Amino acid sequence: MEEDAVEKIMAVTGKGVEVAFESAGAQTAVTSALTALKKKGTLLVVAGFSQEVSIDPNAMLFKEANIQFSPAYANDFPSVIISIAEG
Repeated sequence: MEEDAVEKIMAVTGKGVEVAFESAGAQTAVTSALTALKKKGTLLVVAGFSQEVSIDPNAMLFKEANIQFSPAYANDFPSVIISIAEG
């Protein structure tokens, strides 16, 4: 059974998420993440991209959304990962 991620997020949260992580490096993931943001939410991009992607600037404007970029590196944060895993 395939679910629409944005539909599910909106059903669970009612207004969207404060932060959406884009870690796939794909247009569909960027579009879905931006759509799932609540007003004044942040899209945090941690993926690299093999080609250009586009965004709808008006959708970002009316949501007053932010986009932040931060490269993700494996094994840089072992203590944080352990803390998260332990609750």
